[in-house]
Amino acid sequence: MPALIDGEAEVAELRQRLDGEGVAVTELEVVVLTAELDVESCRRALEIGQALGVQWLVVCGDDADRGRCAAKLSALTALANAHGIDVVLEFVPYTQVRTLADAVDLVRASGGDAQILVDAYHLNRSGGTASEIAALPASLFPYIQISDGLRQPPKSLEATRREAREARTAPGEGEFDLANLIAAAPAHAPLSLEVPNLVRIEQMGALPYAKSLRAAAERLLRPSRTIRG
Repeated sequence: MPALIDGEAEVAELRQRLDGEGVAVTELEVVVLTAELDVESCRRALEIGQALGVQWLVVCGDDADRGRCAAKLSALTALANAHGIDVVLEFVPYTQVRTLADAVDLVRASGGDAQILVDAYHLNRSGGTASEIAALPASLFPYIQISDGLRQPPKSLEATRREAREARTAPGEGEFDLANLIAAAPAHAPLSLEVPNLVRIEQMGALPYAKSLRAAAERLLRPSRTIRG
């Protein structure tokens, strides 16, 4: 997991700038659990994350050997926890951990110390529902990512991958069942906006686009709900 910054002076300067602007870095993305992954290679990024006050490390599972994948998830969780960072496993339909059920099974096989990140996009594209979340322990879900899209999925996994990375829809502008997802999410879980859309960013500019996403999300939410955007 390469670090975008590395030197102690750079890290200290970034933390000072973040504190000065009242901005928090809440997550590191993303470690993919593959057969080739050396968990120890993530140590420096976790050290930097700890210095910046990061809460969560996002991981995905893409190893067909579930035993090996579970062992690496367990080792990475222990390493992250030693740096004050919790691990969240994100299920993604074009990886080996495709569904919410896959993620639950892998977390349990790894010893149960990791949690699960539900992304509205991946939940929809993997065929999951809000009722599945409501049926599981609230402690599994530290936060939820929301975006929107058409109910009908793309015709291939590669097209799904492109849509996920480049063409998501603002909350409330699509057909996902976001109202029930938000209702099913634990009350303690903040909502994070993950809505990459290259066309909108090019048309609007990054900051106006970000502001439009927050406004769209707030129209969906109860006044007490926390948004991380």
